[in-house]
Amino acid sequence: MIAGLTPQKLALAVELASLPDSMRGYGHIKEDNVKAAKVKWEKLLAQWRKGEDADKREVA
Repeated sequence: MIAGLTPQKLALAVELASLPDSMRGYGHIKEDNVKAAKVKWEKLLAQWRKGEDADKREVA
């Protein structure tokens, strides 16, 4: 991710990096938090990759 980091992606990178903090709790509470974090990770990662495609178009 560092190689693709741009000023426009900084907030998104911080949000992705902070996801492990949301995986708190014990037992079923933690399991639910981990599941929610995985869903959020996939959405944020899709946004990150979408930005990479836009970056490539700008360079071309």
